[in-house]
Amino acid sequence: MMEKNLASDKYFRQAAALILSKRYRTQGAPVSKVYSILKKTGLPLNEALHELEKRFRSVGLILRKIHAVKGSKKTELFIAVTDPEIDLDEIRPFDPIVSGVLALIFLRTSEREEVEISRLLDDLTSLLNDADKATTFLNKAINKLVRENIIKVNESKGTLLLTELGRAIKPSAEIIDKIIIESLAKNEEQVDETRNN
Repeated sequence: MMEKNLASDKYFRQAAALILSKRYRTQGAPVSKVYSILKKTGLPLNEALHELEKRFRSVGLILRKIHAVKGSKKTELFIAVTDPEIDLDEIRPFDPIVSGVLALIFLRTSEREEVEISRLLDDLTSLLNDADKATTFLNKAINKLVRENIIKVNESKGTLLLTELGRAIKPSAEIIDKIIIESLAKNEEQVDETRNN
């Protein structure tokens, strides 16, 4: 029994290592490759997958399944993302400005898939009470999020939408609200202090 557990453990570690490897960490590991490894555990596939999810969660990661389209081929991928409920500055992927704008994008894409960039600018302007600062923040965030493959911009329509990776890292509504308040409200205070000095 112990030997069987050790053998299963080896395959769980292989599956996790594949998903977290340099090759697949940001683009996702093919579901078929992960399933192929998990089948070797000897457990039913849904049980093996549940165990793998538990192991990721125990180290602060969430396993998500995303879809990617390459040409006419659609593939399913597994990606591990940091649990957004972990409140630790050192593990946040973006600075407060980019995080705040991304949270606004998350908020707006809850209502519809595509978001007008002008609407985001209006939101930021009302939060910061400074149109110039809002424009600077938004441009910085959009450039960074496009580079990181979190959003795609349709310049002709003046809209943006989340990529599969962007949807995979989307936190709960409560966390989105918290990020907006903590990152953008603090920056609003900084803007006001600058004005008053």
